[in-house]
Amino acid sequence: MWLDTGGLPMSGAETLIIETYVPSADQLTMDRTMVIHDPLYTEPLVRTRFSARDEDAPLGDTRATRIFLLRLGEGGQN
Repeated sequence: MWLDTGGLPMSGAETLIIETYVPSADQLTMDRTMVIHDPLYTEPLVRTRFSARDEDAPLGDTRATRIFLLRLGEGGQN
């Protein structure tokens, strides 16, 4: 199994992934942190990503999330 598109291996069943989402006060941006605990590594791996949405998009609008996920599926960064 691979951790991400960077080709980092992970052990599988022993891997623990903790994701944290922190929206900004204006709710237009969000920091996302993923901490990966895996016995293959001596320290947890930390991945931090950033997301932003169009200020005209209502809070319930999922377009930005769908676009972000599509870009991830194509190997792109947010």
